[in-house]
Amino acid sequence: MEVDLRQVLRAKALRLLAQREHSRLELAQKLGREHLDLVKQLLDVLASEDLQSDARFTEAFVHSRIVRGQGPIKIRAGLNARGIDMSLAEQCLANHDDSEWLTLAWEVYCKRFGDLLPENWQEQQKRAVFLQQRGFTTAHIRKLWKHNES
Repeated sequence: MEVDLRQVLRAKALRLLAQREHSRLELAQKLGREHLDLVKQLLDVLASEDLQSDARFTEAFVHSRIVRGQGPIKIRAGLNARGIDMSLAEQCLANHDDSEWLTLAWEVYCKRFGDLLPENWQEQQKRAVFLQQRGFTTAHIRKLWKHNES
């Protein structure tokens, strides 16, 4: 019976991984809490066979969130919620320099507000909150205002 259960769990894990990359934590949650020892062993085997990789998941996750217009703070929080080690998350986010985040923040801003800067302080604050909710840092937002004032 344990052999059948292992095969069922492996088939389910491979089906999930065929759809998209998953973090180890996501797979563990989706495979169930009832047979924790078997799930842990299976995850170790999948990782050793390079079928599941937190590094690959992190790369794919960061890319997908950048395409959605999310900043580094929101991406970092998403990775943390999915059980990704913060050193791995920081390593992947470091592949994108400040100018890339600034360009992305400007694209997100223009999509929502057009390319006109706010006329008063209150409007600037509202727009800054919008960008912060998308995961951009205060430093990115300040640079965005300064860069586009001229």
